[in-house]
Amino acid sequence: DRLKAITDGHGSRRYLNSGLLIGRGWALRHMLQQRLQGPLAHDQEYFREHFIEHHAEVGLDYDTDLFLVATTIEGLPSRPDCSADDAGSVLFREGPWPAVVNAFKNTTPLLIH
Repeated sequence: DRLKAITDGHGSRRYLNSGLLIGRGWALRHMLQQRLQGPLAHDQEYFREHFIEHHAEVGLDYDTDLFLVATTIEGLPSRPDCSADDAGSVLFREGPWPAVVNAFKNTTPLLIH
């Protein structure tokens, strides 16, 4: 599919999630004012299609440096449809600088969704 062709080579966790957005106000306003062709089922579809059409202008946080969608936390699924492959993906690191860690990428994202 078109999204796979664009994101191929960026690892196995390369999903677009419209729950978290970041950008300059003017750029987000410009993006949200654009109309896409065809019927869209939900907001995820809007952002997926926009990314496909404008992937040279829009970035994805492939390495979860900024955002992390938590499907499991310390081995416990956050919802029933979470994959067993995600077990252990989000860990809490204790110490003088406690942090949430994406165990797959070894990053400490700023925001968790």
